[in-house]
Amino acid sequence: MTEIVANIVNQGRPVPIVAFMGTKGGTGKTTVARTFIELVAQGVSRPNVLLIDSDVHHRGMTIEIEKNTPVTCKSLHDYISSNGKDAVEPAYMSGEIRDAFGTPGDLYFIPASYPDSDEVFHRSARIGADEMLRIIHSVITEAVKKCDCRCVVIDCGAIVDPYTAAAVRLADRAFIVATNDDISFQNLGSYPRSIRGFYPDFNTAKMKTIFNRVRSHDMLEQRKMSSQQNIYASIPFQSAVMDGVEGVGEAERLARIFLRKHVGDIVKRIFSGDHQELIPDSKAMVPPDWFPVLQNADGILNGSQMKRKGASVALQLFLGVVMLALSVGFLGWTTWERYGTERMRNAQALALALKGEIASTNDTARKDRLQEALRLAEAVSPHDPDSLKEATTAASKAGMGDLPQGARLSRTKENLTVLAVIVMGIIVVSGYAKRRQHIFLRQLLQRIMRDRSGGVSVLGELENSRDARRGFSILKGMVE
Repeated sequence: MTEIVANIVNQGRPVPIVAFMGTKGGTGKTTVARTFIELVAQGVSRPNVLLIDSDVHHRGMTIEIEKNTPVTCKSLHDYISSNGKDAVEPAYMSGEIRDAFGTPGDLYFIPASYPDSDEVFHRSARIGADEMLRIIHSVITEAVKKCDCRCVVIDCGAIVDPYTAAAVRLADRAFIVATNDDISFQNLGSYPRSIRGFYPDFNTAKMKTIFNRVRSHDMLEQRKMSSQQNIYASIPFQSAVMDGVEGVGEAERLARIFLRKHVGDIVKRIFSGDHQELIPDSKAMVPPDWFPVLQNADGILNGSQMKRKGASVALQLFLGVVMLALSVGFLGWTTWERYGTERMRNAQALALALKGEIASTNDTARKDRLQEALRLAEAVSPHDPDSLKEATTAASKAGMGDLPQGARLSRTKENLTVLAVIVMGIIVVSGYAKRRQHIFLRQLLQRIMRDRSGGVSVLGELENSRDARRGFSILKGMVE
């Protein structure tokens, strides 16, 4: 075959082609590829970008794009079917760039195929690998020049078919998006061999692996060591953002933001050496509705609202502690008062019973013991718990068989006081929690002020800290 090297050039400048393929379905490959192209469109030069779906089997990217905007242009399969004779007209899809900072470059899209396409698989098998490579190269070249594109991203399928093999062969950067599981690791080694089955001269060194939805980095490192895989980057699983976030929609939005951060790091790593103009500004990592907090952190920190919030929290905590102390003191006093009153009533009942027993006995020795018990009963103090116990013990030794039942007074006042203690305790705990939150908000604002990269380091903190996510939501509410 005639040697075809990508070498796509636009106005004298090379245009990089980046291909993404997967080890199986469900690795998040299409999401990573779409996020990648959206961020490149927000590069410092605001470049136009071309996105191609070459997965004619599942049409994942095409279906994803068509959720919001109908795609009516010719598909990649159409160009293959016409043997590359049809004029290339990519669909203008700039409205599909989400969470854009400023005005991004334009996005152009070529779908994989349509449900009613004829001979989707047979056509590619008949034309052969060399012709497939030539046609796709021609389609990319024409689309890049016509749309003034500065970067091309190809979303390939999860199997190495002629479309995937040709796309990866043309790409100067190719990534396998895998997940941290046995199936992915077993499939990784087969992809370079499968592509060489179509193109024996394929340079496998340009293939790198991105692990997506990584739950355990320790396990990933163990797999890496055992399989000798070249892991280019890893993207953590984002289920943790559900914790501390109100609503599934907001959690999904945060997960997308954190994904943009990690894919943005990949974009920067890929293009830092030769295509700085394709690297997005750090502000592209955060959504526009976060800018008021990031840009006005100093004003929020020293503003009247934050000061009022701090004063309110301090007042609540102070009053709560004072009222709690008073409630606890009053509870102790009412309990002590009730015990004293019960003690005196019990002593009076015991004394009355002893007098009756003394009057009815003729035993001089026993009468003396009863007289001593009566003396102790009449000397009971409301503030001395042992005094009633001594009188009761003496009455028992004197032969008093049936001692009077102890009096039980109402505990309504104590119960109400206990309720007041609980309420005041809740107020104190709430005030303490608000105080900690207020301190954390101030610290978070100070970290934002120190972050000169548009909030990128703050993104890392929000991704890993539930308290930071809650705090940032409060700050957003304060500026809104």
